[in-house]
Amino acid sequence: MLLEEQAAELLLRCEKAVGHRLRDARGRLRKAGRAATVWELLVIEAASHLGTVQFEPGPGGSPDIHLSPSGGRPLWIEVAYLYRASWKEERQWDDVCSWLWAEARHREIAPWRIEPHLDLGRDSKVSAAPMLPRQHEKNEFLRRPEIVEFFQAIRANPDQLRTCAVSGYSMTVHYSPDAEGPFVSSRRPVLDAAKTIKEHHVYKVLKAKAEQHKVAGPRVICVGSDQIPALLSRQSPGGPALSDAVEAVFAKHTSLSAAMIFCLDNIERPGRGLVFCNPRAREPLTEEEVALLCTMNLNRWSYTFALPQWKQPHNEGRRRATGKVSWQMGAEYMEIKVPASLVVDALAGKTSLPEELQLSERDELRKRLETGWVIEACSMEEGNLEAGEDRKVVLRLVPPPECVFWPRKKGEDKAT
Repeated sequence: MLLEEQAAELLLRCEKAVGHRLRDARGRLRKAGRAATVWELLVIEAASHLGTVQFEPGPGGSPDIHLSPSGGRPLWIEVAYLYRASWKEERQWDDVCSWLWAEARHREIAPWRIEPHLDLGRDSKVSAAPMLPRQHEKNEFLRRPEIVEFFQAIRANPDQLRTCAVSGYSMTVHYSPDAEGPFVSSRRPVLDAAKTIKEHHVYKVLKAKAEQHKVAGPRVICVGSDQIPALLSRQSPGGPALSDAVEAVFAKHTSLSAAMIFCLDNIERPGRGLVFCNPRAREPLTEEEVALLCTMNLNRWSYTFALPQWKQPHNEGRRRATGKVSWQMGAEYMEIKVPASLVVDALAGKTSLPEELQLSERDELRKRLETGWVIEACSMEEGNLEAGEDRKVVLRLVPPPECVFWPRKKGEDKAT
């Protein structure tokens, strides 16, 4: 999804596009389901490049966006965001894994050798809710006899494979003495995999949105998510195809003209989307209208990480745009471009340039910084919030002045 600084800029652009303050959206951005609101803003901003947009203009409720392209008929766009149905269970599982790895560190055991497995049993449905300890049961869970004995046995004989079945819970814990780190891992099946069309994520959200409003004119539902990696899969393993789920909704709801399904890939990869047109629609889209919707750029912003449904304790790294430090060096000068946020962190003592760049003592840049090169000029370079790039402080440095009071220590290299 987006960094907080990006979301703030996106919100301002959307308010400018619709011509008024989005008070409700501002309130929802402060709640746990903020990802759905960010997605709504992304669609508003993308649609604003195709024509004039109004947000929820209908009295008593209407689809989210009324788009009036220049030279074309108006379109209604309803926005929907998909969370994983099993997000609560997945959060529980992440918590339990963190407890076990932290306990391993506390007992001086390499945490990457501990691999928790979520077991639902061969006869259980994949969508069945697993039995897992709650957040407030952490200490009680770690004091269970089988958990204590498991870690004690590892300490007594660290070269032996071990497995611990946790009674009353849908999990086992494995210890592999030969596992290589430093990364930890766990295993769990897909908890909310659809077995029938009616269980499919897209079917459920399209059906709910189709029944929500009745308006005149073409109506398009724009569905997005960064929570479901297999959202655009043509055929889910052992489950219904995406196209079958969309077709099932189209067959019952001729008020829908089309559906756009978009998957927001994270870690600087562009998202991907599909457009499905309803052949039975009362107001079918023309070829020109389909081509127009296909030009909607939902990759104008760089996506970074998923926004979970729950509040997380450490969000500092998800607030500000940063960027990379870059530099070039000549014999008598060097130029360094540092993200402004990194400069502030360095002034606050949170980090330093050598630490941020992981410079070794032999690195030429570090040598120059430590031998007193001075700033000859300073300027600012504009950033790009859409790409998650902060503005940069550009420093031009030159060699330090000649020593006239105290000569350099014998053997100390002169600045070059």
